[in-house]
Amino acid sequence: MLKILLAEDNKVDETALKEYLKINLLDFEIFSVATCKELISLLDSEVMYDIIVLDHILEDEQSLKYITKIKEKSKSADIIVLSGQSDISVCIQYLNSGVYAYLNKEHNAFQNLLKNINEIIAKNKGKLPFYKKNQILIYSIIGIILLITALLYFIKSPNI
Repeated sequence: MLKILLAEDNKVDETALKEYLKINLLDFEIFSVATCKELISLLDSEVMYDIIVLDHILEDEQSLKYITKIKEKSKSADIIVLSGQSDISVCIQYLNSGVYAYLNKEHNAFQNLLKNINEIIAKNKGKLPFYKKNQILIYSIIGIILLITALLYFIKSPNI
């Protein structure tokens, strides 16, 4: 049975996500916390989680500060960040820290989360898609392209 740990401080988002997963995912258990302290405490228990879904900002702290500790305490779990924060630099920091995916809550969040959960299930069965194997490289290339585009825009802009 798949064990998912959800770190989400917004009760509406938590309830909606749980209901969505109940409808679209089979054979799983979901555990919830609202703070980083509760998350770390739960990771000290005997339960081994397969997937940890993190909100970027929880009640007590930004979860990015705890990524190293989370990874140490739950070495086998894949981490998916599900956040309302759309800042590309925050996304890159999470991806560089080794999370499996960074998803924005604004656009098809639950569908994208389900897709990533299914990819993790497939990966654990040995069938990982090419783009997931090379996710950090792909995001880095996208970041470089965006940076070059911005630089070219400012260079060509007559108002500067």
